[in-house]
Amino acid sequence: MSPILPNPATGKSRQLLVLFFLVLFFFLFSRLLGQNPDGKFDEGVLYFKVLDNAGIQPSLTSPHDLGLLVPEYKIISIRKAFKTPHVSLQSIYKLTFTEHERANELISDLEKLNYIEYAERAPLYEVDYIPNDYSASQQWSLEKIDATDAWNITTGSSSIVIAIVDNGVNYSHEDLLSNVWVNPGEIPANNFDDD
Repeated sequence: MSPILPNPATGKSRQLLVLFFLVLFFFLFSRLLGQNPDGKFDEGVLYFKVLDNAGIQPSLTSPHDLGLLVPEYKIISIRKAFKTPHVSLQSIYKLTFTEHERANELISDLEKLNYIEYAERAPLYEVDYIPNDYSASQQWSLEKIDATDAWNITTGSSSIVIAIVDNGVNYSHEDLLSNVWVNPGEIPANNFDDD
């Protein structure tokens, strides 16, 4: 009869194995699952953080290794990313460069410098305006005129007047009532255009 050996996939060994794979998964995919899930980035812009105790002020004329990267990647500017007295943000810099197709190489070269904590591409955020009208999806005309594209540029202004030539407008509707423009120069019911 052979001795009974403990099964390594049970108990503490199993917990360690699961923990190992979780850490491995996180490490391998952390770059892919970063702060920008859409993968849209500002081309030619990176952020990098100098170690707090490095005592280095990066610039285009830096006498250290960073200065050597300037001509290679055609770096245009290096400046503080945030104008704030908050200490934790003062060592983050914004770098702009023209060799934007080599962004990953530049990140790699920056992270090789012993005084750089991290480097990353600048995420590109887009504003999407979504109306709070529960029936917006049922209004075929909004899609036909690309209203959502227009709303991402502006949602209007009270100083802009739009004329609707349609006798089917319900001027007393709650969405229109406070927004209907009335000509202040018009005298009601005089059968004359006063303006």
